[in-house]
Amino acid sequence: YGDHRDLHLSIRRQRQMCIRDRCKFVLKLKKDEQLKIFGLSEKQLSYASDREFSVPLIFQGNKIEKNNLFKLVSDMGLTMQEGGRVINLSDNISKSFAMKKVKRIFEKTEKQELKIIGVGDNFNDLDMLKNSDIACLVFNEKFKLDTLNIKNCLVSKKPAPEGWEEVVKMALEKIQ
Repeated sequence: YGDHRDLHLSIRRQRQMCIRDRCKFVLKLKKDEQLKIFGLSEKQLSYASDREFSVPLIFQGNKIEKNNLFKLVSDMGLTMQEGGRVINLSDNISKSFAMKKVKRIFEKTEKQELKIIGVGDNFNDLDMLKNSDIACLVFNEKFKLDTLNIKNCLVSKKPAPEGWEEVVKMALEKIQ
């Protein structure tokens, strides 16, 4: 039994190493590579790189390996949020969780109801959009409203960054 268990653990470690080798940790790359990946200016990159609670990475494996990575991370009590450019590895906190917490605190301290406008443009925003009072989807070729289950979602005609302003204006008009 001991040899069988050792073999199982050895195989599991090899799989984990194989998956880790497919991860390209963005903040460990040279600045010019980071600029290209994020599509930002140097000043914007300094803000985007100032992270305490997440690690951006690019996964360079196939779908099966990617699913294995997500499962492995989940088994460790962590989460992976997939955005348009990178995957963010972090603790098990989401935009939706943070949004709900801020809303509860505000309503408790200010004694008034708060309307949440959620604005997103990718899969990592889905839970937040579903839990917003007014969901706003910024146009993105890869992320379309017809594949989502969000009622009364406002959708921009323009992609980011102009689309962000467009949907926020639409949402504010809806509130007034």
